[in-house]
Amino acid sequence: MDDDAVRRAETDADAESGGSAMDGETILWHIRPLEVRAERKAPPGPEGDDPAALLSLLAARGVRTGIDPGAVEALARGGPGVYIVARGTPPEEGQDGRVEWLVETTPVDALQDAGEDEAIDYRERRRLPSVQAGTVLARVHPPVPGRPGTSVFGEPIPPKPVYPVEVIAGAGVRYDAETGEIVAERSGLLTVQASRRKVRLAIGPLFVHRGPVDLKSGNIRFAGSVEIFGDVTEGMLVEAREQVVVHGQITRATVRSGGLIVVAGGAVGSRIVSGDERWTPGDIRALHALDESLLRLIQKIRAAQSVPEIAARLGRPEAFRSLVTAIVGEDADRIREALKRLRPLWTEGGEANGGKTHFFDLWAFFIGGVQHRQAPGPEALAAAVRWVHAAAEARPMAMLEESGVRAGYVQASRVIAFGDVVIGDRGAFQSEIETFGRAVVAGPLRGGRLYAEGGARLREAGSESGVPTQVAVGRAAAVELETVHPEVEVAVGAASLRFRERRSHVRVRLGDDGRIALEALSSL
Repeated sequence: MDDDAVRRAETDADAESGGSAMDGETILWHIRPLEVRAERKAPPGPEGDDPAALLSLLAARGVRTGIDPGAVEALARGGPGVYIVARGTPPEEGQDGRVEWLVETTPVDALQDAGEDEAIDYRERRRLPSVQAGTVLARVHPPVPGRPGTSVFGEPIPPKPVYPVEVIAGAGVRYDAETGEIVAERSGLLTVQASRRKVRLAIGPLFVHRGPVDLKSGNIRFAGSVEIFGDVTEGMLVEAREQVVVHGQITRATVRSGGLIVVAGGAVGSRIVSGDERWTPGDIRALHALDESLLRLIQKIRAAQSVPEIAARLGRPEAFRSLVTAIVGEDADRIREALKRLRPLWTEGGEANGGKTHFFDLWAFFIGGVQHRQAPGPEALAAAVRWVHAAAEARPMAMLEESGVRAGYVQASRVIAFGDVVIGDRGAFQSEIETFGRAVVAGPLRGGRLYAEGGARLREAGSESGVPTQVAVGRAAAVELETVHPEVEVAVGAASLRFRERRSHVRVRLGDDGRIALEALSSL
């Protein structure tokens, strides 16, 4: 609509008074783009009002279409009441693009797809779907545009915009944008992460182990995903680059994965790590920013080395450094920032394969100040770049989106995850839980400490006997508690609150003044 129409829509004529008996004193007009209502405050005279005058008044107010002559006549002759004298035609809304799945899928982050009031069965544990090469996984349907409507002012009312689905096809998946088909290029484990307008999917190799992981089977280490139809027993280790599904229980053992970890039973005295124990999501992002910047720099160096006049001078260290300084461009600041952030990780114990040496070569080259170390030449710089690239490949960005832990219960265990942690209705007891995402405990949380950067939703925290329990979230997050007992301490950022009495259905967050705010909730 044009500006005049917008002003007419936003300025309700019922705010006017005065004028003729048909405008303000006797009739109040409520004019909206899709409806004109006339509110008669007093009956007309013996002969009624003139319908033609009413139509003229509507025209003066810009109403041109959708007028109901019968309603105008009734308004002119009728008594006090509300009369709808004109209606616009609402737009026909279109439909966003959608994905029609032809195979069973399990979203990587089921918590993200659930609404605020949507019930989640945390006990449900389905086997992650395996697919065969050549299988058509889904068909992507384009958006269907809507049709504009018409306002009572005779102007078009556009429908809401529609959006296509963005398909991000990862390893083992091919997306044909012309046919809309998503096809499996290899057999393996299908993982899907879907939001309203984006779907990301990949197929990774899957190792299936039937029976317990024990001394007989040995530890399991696999570059893809692992599915275990049995328990992980005392002292054993399971490591996977992608996902781990344990259909049994984990007892005094360790499970590490770069992706989602699902434990159908529970964990007792165990360590469960989804992501990386030493690295934070910010460290991972810095690593990949460093990797991308260094790879661009190497490409520029190779291009310069192809010019004979330049290549002849690069044997001198000062000439090589001058070249890099000239061509690195905006990446110089990104490289320095990433190196400063990553220095504690790569100098306190370092990494395998000469990690300290490569790191300090990069530091000496781009920042300087390293005693008894000269800036590296072309070969040493290339080796350092290869080392950074290998570190980035070992910690893919997908870890930030695909990691998380789902377990029936945890007891005397440590759980670490980049993504969300969901514990079932048997709860968590005297455990340490740390996540950079959200945490949901569908059962009791008794003792121990839970930290969830993105917020927490807890059915019951603490116990009637007052077992000390700590819950902490990030400054911008909140803690929702169905029941909280005395001696439970809740921290939001640097502020904290210790409960002295039992409370039900409360939310703890930071108020605008930076202090703890305690709010009542109807239910969780």
